[in-house]
Amino acid sequence: MNSWALRGIIPPVITPLRGDDLLDEAGLEKLIEYLLAGGVSGLFVSGTTGEGPALSYHTRRAMIRRTAALVAGRVPVLAGLLDSAYPEMIALARYAAEVGADAVVGAPPCYFPLSQDDIFEFTQRLAAESPLPVLLYNTPHSSVRFELDTLERIADLPGIHGLKDSNGDPKYLEQLLRWKRTRADFSVYVGPEEFLASALRSGADGGVSGGANLFPKLYANWYKACAQDDTARIEALSKQVQQVWASIYTVGDSHSSIVRGLKCGLSLLGICDDHLATPYCPATRDERSRVREFVERFLQENGEPCPSIKQ
Repeated sequence: MNSWALRGIIPPVITPLRGDDLLDEAGLEKLIEYLLAGGVSGLFVSGTTGEGPALSYHTRRAMIRRTAALVAGRVPVLAGLLDSAYPEMIALARYAAEVGADAVVGAPPCYFPLSQDDIFEFTQRLAAESPLPVLLYNTPHSSVRFELDTLERIADLPGIHGLKDSNGDPKYLEQLLRWKRTRADFSVYVGPEEFLASALRSGADGGVSGGANLFPKLYANWYKACAQDDTARIEALSKQVQQVWASIYTVGDSHSSIVRGLKCGLSLLGICDDHLATPYCPATRDERSRVREFVERFLQENGEPCPSIKQ
């Protein structure tokens, strides 16, 4: 298997919406330029933070197509395959290849309980049928994951290049990274941001960090500090990242708080609207006021340009 060789911060891009299931193309263009100017290494669309499973296939395809066109090869574009039906997954993978995406991110079909043999058979078929390189995905909020002995079997499959782990189990991640040291050709990316700094020091290739939607430069600099093992810089930037978690990831209902906070913050910066896919609701007036205060203070304290923050 060939090494994927993608390192750095890969935001799980939020999906800008103008209404229920209607892609905000102007907002998407602003968001992509904002992220690339912040120094991110790739873009992951239609994932969990992108609300992919809550969107119609039409809108998922539009998000992948427009992102690939707007990025125009400047960084890799990864398309999420999150579904309960394998035929829909492979159809989306083929579409992603047609419109210029660089890889797909595949999780085992959701809803039904799966054995590790089921997961291996799914992965084997996806590897054989996907026209694009495949990264696997341990999704959050799921009891199904790629166990290490299954990854041992999977790692030699042509077309499988790595794993994004959002499982949230630090012991599993530690074991995964220990195993990765024996497989330099298998990439590992970390979802939960509280594990990222230590994971990068232990050999992870990068982070799929939701907060990078709002503060891409902060997360890109955090990755660089970790890659350079700059302890003082890591500590200082980690404190700033923790402020983001405390102020942005806690907006409203805990189940939707991360996406709600990110979209609220981006709308305040004038990048896109804060509409969430059904059934989630945008931030309330009081929540929006709290996010606005944090964003203004954060930008000022870090010497960043502070645009006119919307009300």
